[in-house]
Amino acid sequence: MKDACKFPYHSIAKFLENCWELLTSAPVMPLWRALKKDVRTKLLTGIVVFLILLTWVWKSVSGFLNRLQEDERRFVELFDTLNQHKELLRASIESSPDGVLVVNNQGKATHYNSNFTIMWNISQELMSKRDR
Repeated sequence: MKDACKFPYHSIAKFLENCWELLTSAPVMPLWRALKKDVRTKLLTGIVVFLILLTWVWKSVSGFLNRLQEDERRFVELFDTLNQHKELLRASIESSPDGVLVVNNQGKATHYNSNFTIMWNISQELMSKRDR
């Protein structure tokens, strides 16, 4: 994606070349020459200013897209790390020889291990209905 965010300077050169070809082409040249020199100068200056502004906008947008891409990469990295820690915690709870029941701040059971259900003689079916 980074390559896609680079400004195509060759496109500007091609654009200017196409403009020049159009202005010097047989059908347009008489119209171009009919314009006063100061009008032609203003027109070309306008095109150059437009291209400079276009370059600035493109650089701003591509910088934003690059930062967004980097933020997305970091988010995915953090999300993967969080999932690894969650699985490690889950495995630790399940492998405990003790019966473990984890409750949240509202007092609802969020996790338990199989030794808890054996110790208290609670069926898996009943435990699966704990939050309903």
